[in-house]
Amino acid sequence: KLVKPTKVMTNAQTLNVDAIREWIRTTLSKFDLSRPDGRWLFAYDLSQPEFERLEQLIKDSCQDTGGFSHLVSRRNAFSALFVFYAAEWWKHNYAGGVWDWAPIVESLGGDEESFPQQLRSECVTLGLRYWGHTPLSHGKRFIGAIAAHGGIPMKLLAQGAGRLAVVLGLVLKQAGRYSWSLTQIQDGVEQYQYQLPSAYRRPEISELLARFIDTVLQLKSEYRLSERLDPIGYLDAEVPNWMRRFPISLEVEAAQTLLV
Repeated sequence: KLVKPTKVMTNAQTLNVDAIREWIRTTLSKFDLSRPDGRWLFAYDLSQPEFERLEQLIKDSCQDTGGFSHLVSRRNAFSALFVFYAAEWWKHNYAGGVWDWAPIVESLGGDEESFPQQLRSECVTLGLRYWGHTPLSHGKRFIGAIAAHGGIPMKLLAQGAGRLAVVLGLVLKQAGRYSWSLTQIQDGVEQYQYQLPSAYRRPEISELLARFIDTVLQLKSEYRLSERLDPIGYLDAEVPNWMRRFPISLEVEAAQTLLV
């Protein structure tokens, strides 16, 4: 009587792991990759249908195998999928307030009791390792890592785009004038944090904004954008997928003006 349920569980897990690995292969193939190359998770640039497919795949996996505990303890592929989903959820849905796992877990039909802290920490560690990363060493290590890999949340960007563009512009000007390093750029961002919405005033967000500025400077230097009459048009024509280098949505006009 004990053998049969174990066999059924194993078969269900095998079926879902195949689907998970296929999803990962499809995601990597968009960038001509056979394995993760260590890029930030937001840089895989999931579309809305791909995000919805990812969510459904995790829900199905949890339903078929008995929940998070079975999946995390036995299948590293699930951990890789979960951290990817959590980062994408952050990018799409976080709108400020306390940094908490509850809404992410609840969006998958679970609750925090079904996915306790120790198990979540193991899952995030295994998942990030699969993609070539480790959790952050400061602050809320695990939720902070997810937030960083999600990039600047779209809803926060919409709420604070004006103030964000002002701060980015100020630091960009100074960083370009004095050839600041990434660390110096982050220090510069932190000096102006008081001008940003409260949800932006965290080290992880400062690091993302600093990386945005650093990427702008790299593009300006590499492609001599200051000499171009239409920098955005030039990049669109000559540098396919250049927007994927940023941890922020460049669909916001205020962000695009920083490249001019």
